[in-house]
Amino acid sequence: MPSLEENKKKWAEHHWSMAGDEWSTLGGGSERWWHGILLPRVLPLLNALPEKPHVLEIAPGHGRWTQYLLHHAHTLTVVDIDQGCLDACRERFGDRVKLVLGDGRTLGDINGPIDLCFSYDSLVHAEMDVMGPYIAEIARVLRPGGFAFIHHSNLADLQLPEGAPRHWRARTVNAELVRTRAIECGLAVPMQELCTKAGPKDKAMIDCISVLRKPGGEAVPEGTTVLESPGFGQQIRLLGRAGRAYDAIIETS
Repeated sequence: MPSLEENKKKWAEHHWSMAGDEWSTLGGGSERWWHGILLPRVLPLLNALPEKPHVLEIAPGHGRWTQYLLHHAHTLTVVDIDQGCLDACRERFGDRVKLVLGDGRTLGDINGPIDLCFSYDSLVHAEMDVMGPYIAEIARVLRPGGFAFIHHSNLADLQLPEGAPRHWRARTVNAELVRTRAIECGLAVPMQELCTKAGPKDKAMIDCISVLRKPGGEAVPEGTTVLESPGFGQQIRLLGRAGRAYDAIIETS
């Protein structure tokens, strides 16, 4: 749990009053979160790709990160299981974004070639029966040399104390399982970053960012750099605290 059906129900019924920004408040808002946390990690991948690449975002919601990916993409395609989310993205971004309704396990009629596949703060809710097919689909649509930046659960087999927050994370997914599946699908896994969440009581690294790459004709490179970031959540909270302090200067001047 959560199952695919539960995910479909949850995001169809979510109020989306802040278009997804409700999950960015600890980091001082989505703009600060993007520039302070995500872009420093994604930028090396973008720099290794053709200028203005074709970017695919899986599960954009109402465009929380889509708005920033647009600045780095020649073509931006988004796939979501909820038609309401796609409608919100259409209203927000117009024809700047190609919209695809997915079934929760495949990328539909997307054939690529995709230069960068991106998903953050969405697939953490996807169990391995969803992650496995998605990884195979990512391998299918990536161009040789292309990257995927995928944020997912690391909860499987993690021994958490009773009452520790789990944040509706998938319980059958972890870094090793994603790495194994990616290699089975012919992808290299150059980097995995184990992360804490942003809540003040979150100490366990229940999340992982996996960087996948499709080899350009050569054999799949072996070896993965596993980076442990126990201060990941604290960085987000400090970013928000500093941002609010600077906002207060403007508000009171």
